[in-house]
Amino acid sequence: MQEPFARHLLSGKKQIETRLYDLPPGLIGRRVDILETRKGESRVPQLKGDTVEGEALKKVRRLGWVEFGRVVKYDERGMFEADEEKHLVTPDSGYGWTEGGVIFGWVVARRGMHGEGKWGLKDNGEVRLVRRLRSLFEVQDRAYQAGQSAKSKGKKNKGEGEGSAGDGLKAKKKRF
Repeated sequence: MQEPFARHLLSGKKQIETRLYDLPPGLIGRRVDILETRKGESRVPQLKGDTVEGEALKKVRRLGWVEFGRVVKYDERGMFEADEEKHLVTPDSGYGWTEGGVIFGWVVARRGMHGEGKWGLKDNGEVRLVRRLRSLFEVQDRAYQAGQSAKSKGKKNKGEGEGSAGDGLKAKKKRF
């Protein structure tokens, strides 16, 4: 999220995060870290590409977390503008209502701060961001992943072995 909206969301001043797409159902009720980028142009992403690492991580800071409790679907201008105090999107904003459109409001159920947060995530090659859906990124910590992989090495998964139904099947990738 761009400045200053990340802070507004974490302070409770902003109670609804608005997007042009629905929140994946698997994220409702789960903690989502709030990563902040500096203020930029409306609807222009500050983080380019599907993977963000190295120097590009200096543009990001981790401020806190939220749990979204539900999603409101705004399909009428009046309904959207009636909630302006909750989502803080003014009619003249680049994120405001457009005729014929739909805006989704991700309603915050809980929130917490990590602290002030310094600009720049670890750029020692251990952390990277992988885009999962538009502005939703997965924070990948390579050291953690390497540790998990080493722990599971040598262990057989359920269903492995001669003649089992699991032979030759790849594990499904976990999605939201």
